[in-house]
Amino acid sequence: MDRPDQLQVIEKQWFGFGPYTLPTPAISGVIKTYPEDFQVVEIDEYGKKVDGKGRYNETGSFLHFLAYRIDMNHDDMIHRLADFFQVSTDDIGTGGIKDKKAVVIQEVSVFNPNQNRNFQEATINPSLKIKRLGFNRRGMVKGHIGGNHFNIVIRQVNPSSTSKLNEMLQKLSESGVPNYYGHQRFGADRPITWMFGKALLMEEYEKAVDIYLGLEPLYSRDGFRTVWRDTHDPKLVLQHGDYIPQYEYKILRSLLQNPSDYRGALTNLSPFLITFAKRSFVSFLWNRYLTLRLNSDPKQPLQGERKVVEADGKINLEVALPSKKWPKPLNDIWDEIFAEEQVDVSLFKSMSHSARKVILWPRGLKGRIIDNTTISLQFQLMAGQYATVVLREIMKTAPESFC
Repeated sequence: MDRPDQLQVIEKQWFGFGPYTLPTPAISGVIKTYPEDFQVVEIDEYGKKVDGKGRYNETGSFLHFLAYRIDMNHDDMIHRLADFFQVSTDDIGTGGIKDKKAVVIQEVSVFNPNQNRNFQEATINPSLKIKRLGFNRRGMVKGHIGGNHFNIVIRQVNPSSTSKLNEMLQKLSESGVPNYYGHQRFGADRPITWMFGKALLMEEYEKAVDIYLGLEPLYSRDGFRTVWRDTHDPKLVLQHGDYIPQYEYKILRSLLQNPSDYRGALTNLSPFLITFAKRSFVSFLWNRYLTLRLNSDPKQPLQGERKVVEADGKINLEVALPSKKWPKPLNDIWDEIFAEEQVDVSLFKSMSHSARKVILWPRGLKGRIIDNTTISLQFQLMAGQYATVVLREIMKTAPESFC
């Protein structure tokens, strides 16, 4: 376990997080001991949990269905569904990316499927099952959902903290927490995604390969990554004997054939992963912005910000994120962050306009003590908000606890 001062340094350096804002003791603990400990049910645009009850009239080109997955990442799900319907991965639509090590229920659409158009229920593999809803004129679009409902079990908590659970949750519900992008946006155990994305945006492809192949997880070591850092010889890395993940293996094989073609080697990664990495750098910049912004008066909007009123009457700030529309950093805080990272607005010429709120308030937050060292939490978040950000304020523990 890291000391509190070490933990703050790690969180700032790798995730862009600032100090905790909730004045409560740490309960510690770990999540996702089992996939069933982290359950996510998507909320539709009408505010209800998706439940398999079709509301489609079989008109249109988009077939909608529910996907039930367990311990499967988003990219893997998309590829398996594309194979099942014999379409491109671009034809599969979702409302957002969910956690891998979890039990997830979400709505998915496929445009004009070439196969299995009339399926009712199907088991793609033991980790992925789907249930038909029907055709519609519109497909699923990222962010166009009501949010997500979470049922999370936290194990190995500090026994002395469970008696104060309800008091803690009450404070959190009232104050809210900073609306950071969560650990999994960057890779909780190997948070290199934003650095990799930055190198891609800057078209520094050799550096991007070095990051992807060479940077280690925070709390463990992969021998083949050490060999790469020491030698930059793909042949020696492949001969090392360690298990090498699929994408790293493909990059190394490509470099073996074309030693200096780093850009070509990166084409072995999925387009989804490349896009995700680039956006991850914007997410890191946002986390740094939010940390600095919370140190100044949030009641006075800066340039690029506006006040918004939440459904329950709470006042929030919405902030424009770096995009192709920016002629320059929009205020002094952005200017400071761009200078720290040695980037300018031209880096974001491929980014569409988007904005993010400063504070998130979990809805319907409830806790239950299962035993002396185990609790469960239930709450709902809006689309694009991260459950691990809420858990971070409660648990106050190392990033590895959120893997």
